[in-house]
Amino acid sequence: MVYMKQENNTIREPLTLQARMCCGHEVDGEFNGSWDFDLNGHKMFHVDSITGKWTEVEPGSRWMKEMWENNRDVTIFLKMTSRGDCRSWLEEIKPHWEEKLEPTASPIAPDVDQASSMAIKPNISVLLIILPCSILLWFLRRICDHEG
Repeated sequence: MVYMKQENNTIREPLTLQARMCCGHEVDGEFNGSWDFDLNGHKMFHVDSITGKWTEVEPGSRWMKEMWENNRDVTIFLKMTSRGDCRSWLEEIKPHWEEKLEPTASPIAPDVDQASSMAIKPNISVLLIILPCSILLWFLRRICDHEG
């Protein structure tokens, strides 16, 4: 567990931030995406790009979630990146899926809710989020080191 105390901004170990974007293609043709952010291998929070909802996963990550959640630019960036990148990635791999997909029901069967198909793929835009966050974390650590 990453030990952080917000009261005195103490960080006791080097920090590694990882962001994962997960893309989905709904049966109705809509594209969606979500983000998971990990700090030192611990899942900190989840962002649903469709609803804009930020969910704290790891206890003690509220301060970080609130900081990013209150930054409208970050929320808009995550939503726009998810929409554009998910659409292009899934359209790119859709022909390969269609070659391998087989019907699971007869063509006359009634419509059934089917789960979304998901794909995860690294992206340069994720770097655009991770880099400023890494710089921010480095800066916070330097401040904490000087105050400590």
